[in-house]
Amino acid sequence: MTSRITLLLFLMSLVVSLSSCQEKSNNTKVPLKNKKIEKPKSVASKKQSHKQNLDSLKLDSVLKEAINTVKPKLQLKSFFRKYEALLDDSTSIGVEIKLGHLFSNKNKHVMICRTNYEYMLFDIYKIVDNKIENVIKFHNSRSPDFANHSVQDVNGDGYKDFVVHWYPSSGCCRRNIYDVYLSINGTGSFTNQYEFINPTFSTKEKVIRGVLYGHPGEVGLYKYKWNNLKVDTIEFIYPDQSDTTKRHYIKTYKRLYSSKNVKKEKLKFLPKEYRNIESFEWFNDY
Repeated sequence: MTSRITLLLFLMSLVVSLSSCQEKSNNTKVPLKNKKIEKPKSVASKKQSHKQNLDSLKLDSVLKEAINTVKPKLQLKSFFRKYEALLDDSTSIGVEIKLGHLFSNKNKHVMICRTNYEYMLFDIYKIVDNKIENVIKFHNSRSPDFANHSVQDVNGDGYKDFVVHWYPSSGCCRRNIYDVYLSINGTGSFTNQYEFINPTFSTKEKVIRGVLYGHPGEVGLYKYKWNNLKVDTIEFIYPDQSDTTKRHYIKTYKRLYSSKNVKKEKLKFLPKEYRNIESFEWFNDY
């Protein structure tokens, strides 16, 4: 009787063991090899990407419409038109078309501006043999708080340049941005973009002085000089943080934090040439 019971218990144990092994075998996960698993994009991300693509196509369409508007007018001495174009059901963009001797008496240009609270797009074309040739393409979609543009001689060479002045919608500190395109010797073409922060342009001296980006009491000043169509760095001046009793300064020829081996020169007084520049109060407020 005992042997039968023992045999029965053994058989039951064997059945349970086999069943457990079968279950483990069915649940075994086989690793994927050479297969890249991509995370699905969120619905919000897809919608944003889709909107950006649609806006880009609509902005291109607005530009083409403006070009088609001005093309029949290229032989005129001047032409101007301003209107609103619809991007979607709720957003419009201002369009301004100018044709004429915008930069010199020698060459005619077409300027097409597309602007609103989100976009700041400037396209400038030189007219050659009754056709247009793009010479400036300034496209900024950083939602500026303020933006305008001007035509002026910035580097003192006697030729008119194109300048975009704008202010970003975010940032801790004074941040007037000027993007400059220099006229190349009156040929109707322009250099690549130069960008300056909080600058004061002195056309007669061919110098740019300004305040760098940073907090009052820490931020530095800069001085650049035009060298034909290039810019040379002259100096930087910073408050001397090591002197807590008197207001002294440090002059360098590289940005102070650009590397460890920056040659420094101590100044007891700030040169007078900086005291009348725009945004000086931001540097002097401590």
